[in-house]
Amino acid sequence: MNNDFLSNPDRCEPLVVCTGQGHPYHFLGGGITGACLLSTRETGGAFAVFEEAFGPEAGTPLQVHHNEDILLYSLDGPFRVQRGGEVFDLHTGTALYLPRGVRQSLVNIGGRKSRLLRITNSATYEAYCESVNAARGILEKPGKSALALLETLMSNHNRELLSPSGAAVRSGSPIVTGPLLELGDHRGTALISSEETNGTILLVVGEADPQGGVPPHIHHCEDEAFYLLQGRLTLMVGNQTIEAGPGDCIFAPRGVPHAWRNTGATPTSFLTLISPGANFESFIQEMSRIVAQAGNRVVTPETAPALFAQVLP
Repeated sequence: MNNDFLSNPDRCEPLVVCTGQGHPYHFLGGGITGACLLSTRETGGAFAVFEEAFGPEAGTPLQVHHNEDILLYSLDGPFRVQRGGEVFDLHTGTALYLPRGVRQSLVNIGGRKSRLLRITNSATYEAYCESVNAARGILEKPGKSALALLETLMSNHNRELLSPSGAAVRSGSPIVTGPLLELGDHRGTALISSEETNGTILLVVGEADPQGGVPPHIHHCEDEAFYLLQGRLTLMVGNQTIEAGPGDCIFAPRGVPHAWRNTGATPTSFLTLISPGANFESFIQEMSRIVAQAGNRVVTPETAPALFAQVLP
């Protein structure tokens, strides 16, 4: 795992931070807008994070992505998502993994504007959104020209627009893998496990009690991003201190000291995205086991070194 706790976190460069709205874009004028919160350029190619809003009945047509895997998280759904031969209803707080090469489509079935997070592990989706945004003057006009241009743009970015096949599909349910960590004053549940993504990405929803958090440490192998769902979180990344609230997205690259704490009076909930995810998932599972054996004591700068010594080789 190769994590270290530090007594002096100021020796590393500050992190790349993206908060607020990000870089906005419109998708085909079809009731879909979005913003790129973290681009692959900012994360060194690890992942990109988009927040997208869909009007009632707005969605994306049946298609195949050949370059990128996608994670969807419903901020305030519901959405109906087709993945291969299955259809999933993605409600608020649930997530779904869409691997490359699989037929997929998405539509807002909630009767009102709904939002989701789209996480990709390739720059292709960013480039596709930029090209569609640049051509929206043509694409927003119905007709054969707009459809032909859309098919060309999709082909240029290694995507296929499919016609509805009428093939039978079956209902599915997003898989929640259950509690992943319990560290006294904070806990987490894996929404998308590293096993499901072949070790590339882990998506966790976490909750921290007031004053709960983790002391300064470094990931030498993993990049990490936080998206605040509820409450406030104070993060230290490199030399920066960030007061984050709902909708803020913060990137902590590997090799940069970071820490976080709920400094508010109410519980905080947030998403954590880790890439690659396999080693980190194993590490926190083992850490949770050791903490449970110790009576669920809180991990502090004083107790962390001894606990880490039991986990790390």
